Amino acid sequence: MKAKHYFFAAVALLGIAASTTILAQTAQPTTFPATVRNSGVTVAPWPFKQTDSITITVNTTQTFPKGVAASMNGATAVWIHGGVNLGPYGTTDRRWQKVDQTGEWLNKPTKCQFVARTGVANTFDLRLRPSNFWALAADENISEICCVFNDGQSNNTKEGGAAPTPDKPTDPKSDFFIPLGAVASSVQNSDIFTATNSYPNPATDVVNINFGLKSTGNVTLKIFNAQGVEVATLLDGNTMSGNALHIMQWDVTNAAGKKVPSGVYFFRLMVNGATETGKIMVN
Repeated sequence: MKAKHYFFAAVALLGIAASTTILAQTAQPTTFPATVRNSGVTVAPWPFKQTDSITITVNTTQTFPKGVAASMNGATAVWIHGGVNLGPYGTTDRRWQKVDQTGEWLNKPTKCQFVARTGVANTFDLRLRPSNFWALAADENISEICCVFNDGQSNNTKEGGAAPTPDKPTDPKSDFFIPLGAVASSVQNSDIFTATNSYPNPATDVVNINFGLKSTGNVTLKIFNAQGVEVATLLDGNTMSGNALHIMQWDVTNAAGKKVPSGVYFFRLMVNGATETGKIMVN
């Protein structure tokens, strides 16, 4: 227990890294590059330019919200509902552009559908190049991709996401905002981590925790309260690929599946013995 207190004394001195990534696309290939292990959402390679081709991978056992009617766990198909931010990174006034033209899964079901990875359960891949997928003009530059993922069960016909939950019948989705590269960072272990970030922050029902790795390694991701007591383990010893952005989601519950009280929490990310931390506010 004493070690945990030392850890959180150090955490208090660390800033929250504010960074992350973005995605890309081309025509549907028949095979996809192998990854060692995926998080809820993985983007590879990362970072990249809007003219690059990348693969977005969704593991439906690790996408929000878990353990309720809206979970994508067990989904037999996945679609992207995506747009782009034509303004500066992190600003909201020009997010979700180009959706109706090219990124609406109902209008472009074949283009927006992921391919189930052969021999790997609950894992779906989509390759795209942003400049092509969103038909960007020569003078249009994007700062991030805005997306949610759909399992085909949503009755909200203009959004992606999973089937509605009883407590959120009109909001069955979890937004992902993926910048092209790290915009700012206070990451200490730059030899391993290229980005760490959590959003939304403060959070009420889900937190996306992003991290980029330069090399493949065993990853542990845990959540602690302000007293240094562990409340949840999101990853433990999972080997993940480098040169990729990984996005894990915490549904603000403890190990027993109960929502945690409002307050300050910290995530601790460990890869090959190196550690990064970040602060999360839960309302």
